[in-house]
Amino acid sequence: DQHDRSADHRCSDHDDHHPDHDHHQRRELMVGGATIGATADRLAQATSPPKPAERWFRAMNTDVHVVVLAERDHDAFLDAAERTVHDHEARWSRFLPNSEVSRLNAADGRPVVVSPDTFALIGKAIDAWYLTGGAFDPTVGACLAAAGYDRSFEHLPLAEIADRPTSGHSPAATPRAVELHEATTAVVAPPGVTIDLGGIAKGQSAETVVADLLAAGALGCCVNIGGDLRVSGLPPDQRGWTVTLDCPGSGQVRAIALADGAVCTSTITKRAWTAAGRREHHLRDPGTGAALATGLASVSVIAARADQAEVLTKAALAAGRDCAAQVLSAAGATGVLVTSDGVLLELEGFGPFRLDRSNEPRPAVPGTRGDRR
Repeated sequence: DQHDRSADHRCSDHDDHHPDHDHHQRRELMVGGATIGATADRLAQATSPPKPAERWFRAMNTDVHVVVLAERDHDAFLDAAERTVHDHEARWSRFLPNSEVSRLNAADGRPVVVSPDTFALIGKAIDAWYLTGGAFDPTVGACLAAAGYDRSFEHLPLAEIADRPTSGHSPAATPRAVELHEATTAVVAPPGVTIDLGGIAKGQSAETVVADLLAAGALGCCVNIGGDLRVSGLPPDQRGWTVTLDCPGSGQVRAIALADGAVCTSTITKRAWTAAGRREHHLRDPGTGAALATGLASVSVIAARADQAEVLTKAALAAGRDCAAQVLSAAGATGVLVTSDGVLLELEGFGPFRLDRSNEPRPAVPGTRGDRR
């Protein structure tokens, strides 16, 4: 399902790192024409920024963390953020029978009119399939169900699945034949095609919440939905938003600073189970339907938007250890790779975002920097 990775990205609003002077300078990364970076000039006229408020809650089968800076009405902003994420889950989950996605999947080829933002998200997911050459595929839901992942992960009968015969692996249906009718926001999914918005839904939800909060008057905010994290607006201090980036499979973390942008992580180390004697996980090879096995345990991507970064994590994971760096470089993104044997590789362009550079890793492969756990 290109679903929650449970990567532990945490927004920090206190001074727990001490970057060198050069970390206060503006640095930027271009992704699809958008700019992200860590910059001091956002605080030039705010010598005493408002105190942040935060909230943790569960939604989309993962932990959600929202931090907001505002002059007042913090609870109102946090309430609005929580309502929005729950609303997205109610419409975009493949596990809730009354969601728009579930109604579409059950329509057996008949048109289903969906809300405009659901329509736009399905279109974005299909565009991502084309742009990644099929590495990101929103139709892997049937592959996951065939492997035993047919309900929300916390409800899976793992012991029963381990002994249950499966129907084997088969390629994803692909969204090529999905019809989008813009005039009516109707979608037609052919019989046998199961739409699963999974990770891109989390990235889009983070994008929407941040935009809505800023439009409503918040000065700055950070939204993290199960490892899909977006920050924008006034940061807590001159370093920008400090994010503790988990690097699953490496036993290491990295502290980074962003003024405006996103970081997303996908990993095969979470949401794993055994079915018919095989180790399965939630990230699939669309071409075969099998669990991805490309020499990478996790990928973290820094990009302008959370939906962009989410798609790029899948493309990089599918590309594998030898080609992931090139995939992200071609997209104008950077990040961190962790190989299946625990080697952490920092990609070209990642260094300027780091706050904890006292122990620089040695070069690992061309275009990356890496160290071993």
